[in-house]
Amino acid sequence: QRSADGLTLSTWWLKLLSYTCSDAYSFRNGYPLSTYIETLIITVEACGVLLLVAHFQRRLDAAFAGLALSYLAAATWALSAAPPEA
Repeated sequence: QRSADGLTLSTWWLKLLSYTCSDAYSFRNGYPLSTYIETLIITVEACGVLLLVAHFQRRLDAAFAGLALSYLAAATWALSAAPPEA
């Protein structure tokens, strides 16, 4: 029996957002990939867990899709348009 009882989507959204901020900061400031590759891997893992939790809680709906699109838009902006630290 597969279940996501005890896990909340908001926790995984916040984890994904915080790791993405760290990744974007490192990328935009030109740090070598070797200095933040671990965080990048954890970001991908958090995304996977978020999708699994949403799937097992049957919460892959329009609201989830809207949040996912908002996340992707913010991440794209952070990686491309946000000014690097001066």
